[in-house]
Amino acid sequence: MMPIDYSDRIAYMQVCLEILSQFDPSGDWSKHQLLKKWNENHYAVTRRELALLEEFLDQERERVTQTIEVVARGA
Repeated sequence: MMPIDYSDRIAYMQVCLEILSQFDPSGDWSKHQLLKKWNENHYAVTRRELALLEEFLDQERERVTQTIEVVARGA
């Protein structure tokens, strides 16, 4: 399996951010310390921090999309 390219990881994070912005605009996810650091200067974010931020955004995206699925089913 080929390693995921850096630009692919950034693109995925942008998709997560777009989903969160659309469906949970006032959520606590937007106050995450690593996200603030990323927004201020993404070159200052280490690889480890980037991996942690990517994991956090993925978890938040999953949470929001599960909520959307529940609402769509009318539960």
